[in-house]
Amino acid sequence: MSLKLAKMGWLHRILNTRYPLPVRALLAAGAGLVGLVISLDWRSSAVLFRGIFRGDDLKSEMRRLSWMGKRGWLTLPMPKDPMFEFCHGLTPAHLQTLNNRLKRLSARKNAPLAVELDRLRILATLAQYAAENDVGETMRKASSDAFQAHYDQLAEHIKRLDITTHRPSKPRDPQTVQTKTPKGMDPANALGAFKELHALFAVHKLPWFAIAGTFLGIYREGGFIKNDLDIDIAVMGEDVGLGHLLETLNTSAAFHVSRVEHQCDVQSATQPINRPAFVRVIHKGGINIDIFLHFQSGDKLCHGTAALLWENTLFELAPYTVYDLDVLGPSNADVYLSETYGDWQIPATDYNYHRDMPSLTGARNFLGAEYLLRRDVYYGRAR
Repeated sequence: MSLKLAKMGWLHRILNTRYPLPVRALLAAGAGLVGLVISLDWRSSAVLFRGIFRGDDLKSEMRRLSWMGKRGWLTLPMPKDPMFEFCHGLTPAHLQTLNNRLKRLSARKNAPLAVELDRLRILATLAQYAAENDVGETMRKASSDAFQAHYDQLAEHIKRLDITTHRPSKPRDPQTVQTKTPKGMDPANALGAFKELHALFAVHKLPWFAIAGTFLGIYREGGFIKNDLDIDIAVMGEDVGLGHLLETLNTSAAFHVSRVEHQCDVQSATQPINRPAFVRVIHKGGINIDIFLHFQSGDKLCHGTAALLWENTLFELAPYTVYDLDVLGPSNADVYLSETYGDWQIPATDYNYHRDMPSLTGARNFLGAEYLLRRDVYYGRAR
């Protein structure tokens, strides 16, 4: 049986559970030891340990461990997870070490294209770090040039390949009927997390609204989508600062902030614009809550992560009722959902947001450029 992490609700819950400190220590030590054996890299092993023990983010670190297995000296066969952001949380020195190791892998005969894409992601992360930090103009230019040179070389190489052989998922066939719907969040836990978040934000007078799959479920089905794996909500960045959002979340023991990302627009006309973009929260019941800070850009309302950017037609907020709760969402529901999901009226049985989400593109930075090239390879979407 193929292990598909993104499709297995029960495994998703296990990996998101907030374990007691002794259990977390054992899990961190075990993952760190396995990571050391398969990579022979103590720094990578330490990243795994810290991510589980201190960051309490078992799911992300298990994905990192899987990536290490595919890129270590053993080159173990692992579940395909081509879009995983394995660079998150690594220092520039560690990234350079990984880049040197991948250089040696790419020198081997018949080295997989994935190795070169991973090298490009490392170079994008280093260039992005240089753009956002005071590293000096010489280092900033060197990082940018190194990324651009590898990007151009790799893009030209990809043009000569049959990249359809690299795609992990088949295009959807409307005639194919899936007999088994992928299992998503536990409904009781999801509703509990949703109600606690609703109450917490009401007490602190923090305005928010539903987006993406959560809004689709509210509007189309009157509740959560059966195969949804997380709760998606948003705040307006100009109205709710990152500090206020984090302070509010930290007042409740029910929620743990596992990840915060900023998005830096290095293609802006003047100085790079660095905005808080994304907060990932884990509820005590094992439910992921993704919170996106929205901002207006021209005639678009945008949100994203460090590497991803969603662009939607500007919308006002309108009230909706779900589970006897009053919730805000986009007032232009049909336009918003069409931009986000295409034919949203028909439930999709084979959905992947990298492939199927019209409003998704790359952030206007090095990470976004790398993402678009990678997405083109694996899902056939260049833009």
